[in-house]
Amino acid sequence: GKHGTDVTTNLLQCISDGTEAARADLILGVDTFYLIYAGALVFFMQVGFAMLLAGSIRSKNVKNVLLWNLLDSAGGAVGFWSLG
Repeated sequence: GKHGTDVTTNLLQCISDGTEAARADLILGVDTFYLIYAGALVFFMQVGFAMLLAGSIRSKNVKNVLLWNLLDSAGGAVGFWSLG
């Protein structure tokens, strides 16, 4: 009687520990995916803003505006990398 109960209790504890570890792994994976997805959306937004600016100015100034947006994106990426 008692031995069987101990085995069952130990088995249930082992299963629940594995479930918690799998849940923690899933949460970490979803958090990482969301961070990368949101970062990609920000960079696509920056590209869209560059196209909006390029379309609203004279053609001789497009290179300057695109370079300004590229440097802004690079500076933002370095700032995010360094400060998090």
